[in-house]
Amino acid sequence: MRILDDSGFPMMSEAEVQTIDNLLEKLQPKNCLEWGSGNSTVYFPKKHSCIKYWLAMEHNRTYFELLGDYLLKDVAEIKVITDFNYVSYPATLEKKFDFILVDGLWRMECVDKAFSVVSDGGVILLHDAFRQESAKIVEKYKGKYTVLSQGEKLLNTGYYAHRGLISFDL
Repeated sequence: MRILDDSGFPMMSEAEVQTIDNLLEKLQPKNCLEWGSGNSTVYFPKKHSCIKYWLAMEHNRTYFELLGDYLLKDVAEIKVITDFNYVSYPATLEKKFDFILVDGLWRMECVDKAFSVVSDGGVILLHDAFRQESAKIVEKYKGKYTVLSQGEKLLNTGYYAHRGLISFDL
C-alpha cells in the first residue's frame, strides 16, 4: 500500500505546513477535526504529541484505504461518509475541537458547521482559500478572517495547488 505522497509531507506549501506546525505548537490542541483527509492526517498527529484525537472526515474510500496503515493508532481516525452527513457528523459527537482544518468537500457548509463545533480558544483554518471554488466563502466571511498564506505549490503535473490558508476570527 502506498501513501498519497511518498514524501509523507502534507500536500501544502512548506510555508503552510510551517504555519500550521507553529500554530499547533502554540495552541497545543487535544481534539482536532479535518474535513478532507490526506498526508496531513498522518503528518500532524505524528508530529505533535499534544494531539490526542484527530478525526478526518472523508468522502473518498480510496484515501482511507491508502492512509489507513500510516495513521497514528489510537489517535487518528478517518470516517468515510459519502453523503452530506460528511458535514454534520462531527456535531453528533458531543465533542468540541480545538483545531479544525477545512480541506475537503462542501467547504462552505463545513466552515459554517465548524463554528458550532470549535472549542473556546480554538481555531478554524481553510486550506486552498483562494481557489475559485472557495471564492464564496472568502466573500461571505470578508473581514472575519486572517490571511496566513497566499503561496502556491507547483505540482509535477505542471499545475498549481494549495492556494492560500486563512484563519477565521472567532
